[in-house]
Amino acid sequence: MAHLQTKRQLIVIDNDPVLLPRLRRLAQAHRLSLKVVHRVEDLPENEHPAILVVPLSRALLGFYTRWKDNHSNCLLVAWADTPEHELWVGGTAAGCDLVINRGALDLVLAERLESWQQKGVLVQSKQRLPVKRLANPGDGLVGRVPDAPDGPIAVFRLGEQICAFRDVCPHAGFSLSDGPFQAEKGILTCPAHGSQFQVCTGERMRGPADFPVQTYRVIVQGKDWFVEV
Repeated sequence: MAHLQTKRQLIVIDNDPVLLPRLRRLAQAHRLSLKVVHRVEDLPENEHPAILVVPLSRALLGFYTRWKDNHSNCLLVAWADTPEHELWVGGTAAGCDLVINRGALDLVLAERLESWQQKGVLVQSKQRLPVKRLANPGDGLVGRVPDAPDGPIAVFRLGEQICAFRDVCPHAGFSLSDGPFQAEKGILTCPAHGSQFQVCTGERMRGPADFPVQTYRVIVQGKDWFVEV
């Protein structure tokens, strides 16, 4: 993969008439090459831009995950017209580094680019938060991170795996960890309305929720556990 320092490119998906002129000026000011692609299907897999700007859409959740898995050093930015909270959370859970209202996108990107120029960092590193362990020797809930920036995090054991996810149902905001857990499949059911999620991938298995839940990497260091956010 090309490093950000040697690939100063900004790719924009969708030719939005309001957003595109602003991004052209931003690219010129920061000496980035700008490329416009009308659909994600037209974006070659071998592209490795510094920044990819895409619309925020339910239909693109799978694309965000695939892109970020293959382009970890690319700043993936999704823009939205309306502040629909759970869609924003869904975009973040799927892999977007930033989810921003369209009107503020160029300003936020300008700040990030200035930081990149000064500190050499575009995609910010993650922080590690300690897990409060629970006395559960089996599968299921084994820990919590109650004060994470994006809301409480639950930590589950599933066989040999330790999995962490945002403990908020994207349908109506109830605590997922209070619901019944199918350990043989790793499926957790929201106690309020019955939405189901896979605890290690965050995948939505059944509605009424429309979005996955955000998952996090768990780091085990001896007796101490940390969640990376």
